[in-house]
Amino acid sequence: MLKNVRFGNVVLAAVALLSGWLTLLTLLIDGLADLRQLLLGWGALLMAVAVMAGVINLLRVHLNRLLTQSAGWYSLFMVLGFGVTLLLGLLPAVPGELFSAETKAALQDFSFRYIITPTSAALSALLLFVLVLAGMRVLRRPPSFLLLIFLATAVIAVFNLSPSVFTAEETGEVGSTWALIWAALTQVLAVAGARGLLIGMALGVLATGLRVLLALDRPYGD
Repeated sequence: MLKNVRFGNVVLAAVALLSGWLTLLTLLIDGLADLRQLLLGWGALLMAVAVMAGVINLLRVHLNRLLTQSAGWYSLFMVLGFGVTLLLGLLPAVPGELFSAETKAALQDFSFRYIITPTSAALSALLLFVLVLAGMRVLRRPPSFLLLIFLATAVIAVFNLSPSVFTAEETGEVGSTWALIWAALTQVLAVAGARGLLIGMALGVLATGLRVLLALDRPYGD
């Protein structure tokens, strides 16, 4: 059995378990604040390196598709978008002799107002279309309790993504009542759903971390 165990996996497991338990202890013991900052700094550095490696790999794949003229035109837009975003992110580091502060601010404002904001609006509209299409497909299935929950959630999401039809200028008891109902549908339930998602994510991260600390899962050995 020991012949099938690789030394590299043992080292990775030891480093991961030691780092995880040390970080957990530093979060529980106030006297280890300096060690905690050191470990968290190393973790942030490793995370940044991992993100950079992922970005480079993604860019390499799309550049390879462009060079080989593979099917799919979206690779060109991905590369162009990456280049423009990188240049805009590096603008603050450019010397003032090349670009003045007003020019940098104007370019960044242009990118947010005419590129990022319209793209976000288009993605929201696409999400609305996907929800409606998914609801139409779900209606073909036999009715169930989960189906009703999904349809109710989709309707609330559609109302949340659509522009408000109840303005602050409305007067009268009927208008204020409908405005309260609109706010309950588009704000209260949306916030409750977001909190539920955050709680679920936190529980998932906690469970995954415990499994890694107890060596039940070994993603570092894959």
